[in-house]
Amino acid sequence: MLAMANFLVLFDIDGTLLFKQNVHADAFLYAFRTVYGVPDPVWRPHHGETDLLIIDIELGQLGFTQEEIDARLPECLDTMVKYMREHVHEDQGYMIDYVPEFLAAVRELGYFQGLVTGNLEDIAYVKMEHYGLVEFFEDHIGGFGNEHRDRAELIKIAINKAQNLGFEYTDRNVVYIADTPLDVQAARGAGVASVITTTGIYKRDDFEDCSPDLILDDLSHQVEFFSFLDELQENEGHFDSECG
Repeated sequence: MLAMANFLVLFDIDGTLLFKQNVHADAFLYAFRTVYGVPDPVWRPHHGETDLLIIDIELGQLGFTQEEIDARLPECLDTMVKYMREHVHEDQGYMIDYVPEFLAAVRELGYFQGLVTGNLEDIAYVKMEHYGLVEFFEDHIGGFGNEHRDRAELIKIAINKAQNLGFEYTDRNVVYIADTPLDVQAARGAGVASVITTTGIYKRDDFEDCSPDLILDDLSHQVEFFSFLDELQENEGHFDSECG
């Protein structure tokens, strides 16, 4: 194993580290009611999408123009964060098995690690603190749903933040661990390796058209993952295929 290799390991949150985050969805609905005056908002699944994109989609379907959405967007985001902070103790979600052990193993090897998530940054860290994972992400390396609507761009943002802390980027030393086909597409768009863990709603058959670089049933498979990192260092080329 290349214990001294210079790697950046990026993690999605929902479906990868945590599951069934109902308070986050409630924060959207509360903000839609109080900021935009939507009387009876209905929540639809948005797996793999960023919070900014979700707001655009939901309100756009209700007839709001982009100008109307953007005019109140700062208030909407602030309202979501405030709601999350006040109600996170009501959350019915849970931490996925083997997550702390996996994060600890990455840290023990001295690798950079960060978050790339559609969550707003403040909401992401409310979740990390609530579930006792914030210690693994204290450097605040990451790309978050308030920084861009495109998840591929969030991966690039995270790489730039890591570089500011001394990470030496190559095209073979960044991996994105996530759980949806859109995550695979984002990794390809950013030119990094994709590692899928089937701990969310998607299972192996759902990735036949995406061909992620590695699929794990869960994060107990540390040996397989770290062997994959070794293989990355032995190969050349970019990751540029997309989901079909």
